[in-house]
Amino acid sequence: MNSVWVSFQKNRWTVGWYENGKRKSKSLLSKAYAQSYAADIKVKLDAGNATSICRVPWEYLLHEYFLSKEAQKLQPSSIAEIKLTLKHFERLCGKLNSIHITQEVIDKFKLLRGRMGISNMTLNKDLTNLKAFVRFFSIERAFIRQGLNLKKVRASVKPVRALDDSQVKSLLQSLKHNNPDYYIRALLALSSALRISTIDRMEISEIHFDRNTIDTFETHKSGKWWMDRPIQPAVMTELANYLSTYVSEGQIRLIAAPYRRERWLKLCRQAGVKATFHNLRKTCCSLMQQNGVSTAVAARILGHASPATTRKWYTDVEPAVKSATEALPVKEWIG
Repeated sequence: MNSVWVSFQKNRWTVGWYENGKRKSKSLLSKAYAQSYAADIKVKLDAGNATSICRVPWEYLLHEYFLSKEAQKLQPSSIAEIKLTLKHFERLCGKLNSIHITQEVIDKFKLLRGRMGISNMTLNKDLTNLKAFVRFFSIERAFIRQGLNLKKVRASVKPVRALDDSQVKSLLQSLKHNNPDYYIRALLALSSALRISTIDRMEISEIHFDRNTIDTFETHKSGKWWMDRPIQPAVMTELANYLSTYVSEGQIRLIAAPYRRERWLKLCRQAGVKATFHNLRKTCCSLMQQNGVSTAVAARILGHASPATTRKWYTDVEPAVKSATEALPVKEWIG
């Protein structure tokens, strides 16, 4: 008979056993998980099988995985996105033990999730989250078998919707006349590629008129500060005028009234421009690229981890391509 024991050490339940003359152990979070793990180890040892992959329940996989993500201090939005992916997996494939997560199950999830009418980009996000989950337990924990294929599907790239000069001027002039709050929001997005969440949490104390900079906190996933972010003097002048005219004494936030999407779309219709607020961010990036700013610098300004994201989803260089084509001396060539 093969001996497998369960003990309580250092505030954790530990399963111990001998395999090929070597002592092995595994720490778990509860007595129930430890007893279940020990029973699985004993069955494998009695059958002469290796213990590298052992059965643990779905609830334990989720619990340990999210503990590790909290230890990494991930942003709540990132953790929520991972939880949503695993919720979809649980709904489509069931609450599986670790040994039951096989290639067939992965293919089933990929097929059923794709049939739900979602875009390939959304499906790829789910596959990325699921791949990290499987990798964590197959390599670091040896609960899920290695070598599972989670290859992404080909995602169609939508053309970037960037505003042209006439649309930008029309929008800013209309906003300045009808709603100064949204005018300042649009001006910051167009000149600095800031997200609406970053703009709306900006405080007056974070604006430095003496050196034409602002301090920004990126709330979207990364959660990083950018101290002394450079801003054009013309934008700083508009900020100063806004503060002196529309900001009440003792106000902390730059813009007191919260952003409302319905209000934004109504203001865009008044200006004769069709655009989401995020289109302003893409417009800023596209204009930088058209004026010779490198993708790496644009990615730094937008806060992207990879320049590939900037190049794929934010760059509209068609006007620059047209100008480059028109610059060729074709008339001189053909006489």
